[in-house]
Amino acid sequence: MHILRMDYGFDDAGMNSFNHYAYGSVVEWMVEYMAGIQKDEQNPGFKHIILQPTMDTGAKYNDQERINTVKSQFDSYYGTIESNWTATEGKLNTYEAVVPANTTATLYLPVEEGATVAKNIPGIEYI
Repeated sequence: MHILRMDYGFDDAGMNSFNHYAYGSVVEWMVEYMAGIQKDEQNPGFKHIILQPTMDTGAKYNDQERINTVKSQFDSYYGTIESNWTATEGKLNTYEAVVPANTTATLYLPVEEGATVAKNIPGIEYI
């Protein structure tokens, strides 16, 4: 049995894993939801990418500012995928994405009716 000893932490450090599943699951959530980089189950290996970032719409917590900026990269089999955004009070200000060559992506942005969206960009189909 291991006990928590206040003088040096969790008993024998050799018996404590700091490579725990919980750390990976938090990072997975950050990539898939905060950054919005998601796999398409019909196109394995990120051949087709779903980009759907989620803004932090919560209120301040213990005087901590909410998340207003995300800069992320994910190294897929086809190359690096980037999803970067800024927001103010939970509303998207800017969004930038980079997808690897020879892949496609579907982008879902949380914008309000009548928002300005760039439409005449080569290689992009606006729906």
